[in-house]
Amino acid sequence: MRVKGGRRGEMVRTGEPYSEASQANALSAASSFFTYLDKVSDKGVKNPFDAVQRPYLGPDYSPTPGYTEQEWATLLVTARDHRRAAAYRRRAYALLLTLYTCCLRIDPLLNARVEDLGSDKGHRVLLLEKMKGGGRKK
Repeated sequence: MRVKGGRRGEMVRTGEPYSEASQANALSAASSFFTYLDKVSDKGVKNPFDAVQRPYLGPDYSPTPGYTEQEWATLLVTARDHRRAAAYRRRAYALLLTLYTCCLRIDPLLNARVEDLGSDKGHRVLLLEKMKGGGRKK
């Protein structure tokens, strides 16, 4: 089988090495597959990835660059004033402003329901579904 990026018959990957995050993801997927096989098979299946040392990824590290204040301001102004129907502009602006000011992920905010609205010590709160790493966020 030819390796991606290699010539015909070449069995070694060429090019830039995978990042540590990509390596960790691939090892995790392969290890999870063998864990699944062990659970569903009648005979025990040894996980060959148990002995593989995985790269350390800091829990707070992200290679994704964040927006600058000016980029956020431009995005918010565009959402508020762009040539769309007024109802869509207000909704897009409210969504982006909530994401920005509360440092939220998009999925929990999009999955929020009216029933999740509440109050805490006189403040309006939105109880969001389980966040990355566990727990709920107000």
